[in-house]
Amino acid sequence: MSLARGTRLLAAAAALLAALAAALAAAGSHALSAQLSPAELRSFNTAVAFQFVNALGLFAVAWARERLPGSLLASASGWLLLAGIVLFCGSIYAARLGITATPGPAAPLGGSLVILAWLVLAAAFLFWRSR
Repeated sequence: MSLARGTRLLAAAAALLAALAAALAAAGSHALSAQLSPAELRSFNTAVAFQFVNALGLFAVAWARERLPGSLLASASGWLLLAGIVLFCGSIYAARLGITATPGPAAPLGGSLVILAWLVLAAAFLFWRSR
């Protein structure tokens, strides 16, 4: 059985995001705990948890792409989820690591994309018809 290129890319991105979340969790608990305020550390850890959970979800989306062949909704869901994770978590990491002053509008945009991705995936399953 072969996997579609988009499925392979999304699954690889999910694995990389999960690995990065594990590394960032370690960095947060060891290196950053003394440098960040308790509120900043909570924010950082929220981004790590959000990233890890949604990275696992991205594996589910990759699976859905294969189970719903030809579904543009399932495919779109994966790319929306990937973009949302990067925007939401990336903007929080950037703010907590001093790269930017605040997460800015990227965090709520990323969070909105993640919500949209899950809704689009639900629609993919509800409206899919085998061809």
